[in-house]
Amino acid sequence: MLQENIQKRNIQNRINTSIALAVLISALTLVGTVLANDKNSNDKSPSLFESLAEQYNSNPQTVIEFKHIVVSDFFGTADTIDGTITFAADGRYRTKLGEDEFLFDGQCLWEYSAIYAQASRNCLKPGQRLDDSFLFFRHFHDYYTVRTTLPDSIYQLSILKEYQGKAPDSLTVTLSPQKKRIVAMEYFDINDEINRILIGSESKSQTVDSLLYQPTFPDSTEIIEIPG
Repeated sequence: MLQENIQKRNIQNRINTSIALAVLISALTLVGTVLANDKNSNDKSPSLFESLAEQYNSNPQTVIEFKHIVVSDFFGTADTIDGTITFAADGRYRTKLGEDEFLFDGQCLWEYSAIYAQASRNCLKPGQRLDDSFLFFRHFHDYYTVRTTLPDSIYQLSILKEYQGKAPDSLTVTLSPQKKRIVAMEYFDINDEINRILIGSESKSQTVDSLLYQPTFPDSTEIIEIPG
């Protein structure tokens, strides 16, 4: 039974990872804009947030190194995985999390599992948008309200009641006024396990390397088509 529970948890962790990546991209790309417009903020000079929004929305390509930590009271464990996410201003991204990869090439969403030697591919139809767990970072303000815990440092995001999707109900975002960037995010997943994303190094490029956003998996990889 324990082995079965662990296996189920591993599967759920892959789902959590997908959502965590959406959370990470959302915070990196649009949280600055949302917080800058926070009417409840005591900060009368939201230049930090405006700067973040401008940087992440206009910079051609950004690379972030981070740690994804899942704390389980049930298993008494804290699993940590190192990751790197590279994303372009046009919405394409590639993330390496441990041995797995998550890729959006602008048309198809790929999820590669090294342990199963499989890659799922979900391509968009004309006019179609991504599933909510990946889409909500493009419509951040449509899903969350923002409250200031500590101006310029800690903010609490709460999901809107009318939202029907997979985004976390609540999200805590921590900024560093000294580093002028997001340094951490925390939320509870559907198993009531704490998920922490700690953002490490960050680098920006004025050019986009399009090769990074092309699927380059081992030849032995089984491709699984997911209906759009």
